[in-house]
Amino acid sequence: MSSLDINTKLLKLHMAWPARKLHAAANTEAVEFFKYLFLNYHDLDEVQALKSVADAAQFIEQNARVLYAKSTRKQPLGIDPRIEPRVVNKYEVVLSTQKFAQDVEMMAMTANGNTLDIALHGVCVELDKVLPEASILTLLLKMDDDRKFELAAETCWVRPLEAGQLMGLKIVESLNFALWRDHYKSLKNQSLFD
Repeated sequence: MSSLDINTKLLKLHMAWPARKLHAAANTEAVEFFKYLFLNYHDLDEVQALKSVADAAQFIEQNARVLYAKSTRKQPLGIDPRIEPRVVNKYEVVLSTQKFAQDVEMMAMTANGNTLDIALHGVCVELDKVLPEASILTLLLKMDDDRKFELAAETCWVRPLEAGQLMGLKIVESLNFALWRDHYKSLKNQSLFD
């Protein structure tokens, strides 16, 4: 495999890395990217070409212009690119890391907060404290009518606040998702008439 092929494949892996934005240009980027590659793609030739964190850091440095180029395409004002409409609301939420998280520091951490908007497969929450980014979280939604939905969610993005953080989550289709889907349909219909 040529060095150009290796570089191209590593670029694709970096672009698909779920924690890419979290570690972008941070001191931890090379270490976290290296760990991600070897935990998930250790059998690929392009990953085996990286012998150390220093190699990962060199790859990131040499490709910074490609990895962090700003898009020149602009979304027209007033157009939301999301497929599912968001319902603006303020429901109570409890977010917790999975008890079986790989990182011991992340096991069973919780944060309370409120939703800012919600869709069938996504939600934006405002939390009272910083919760580490995790791959799978437990999301407990408490509705105005006292109904509760316990759902699985994946972190898409985080933004720090003065006290706490904003977090964008993708709701994963899991055990209670069918009940949530039925309730969301009524929420969406209700919001059309508000």
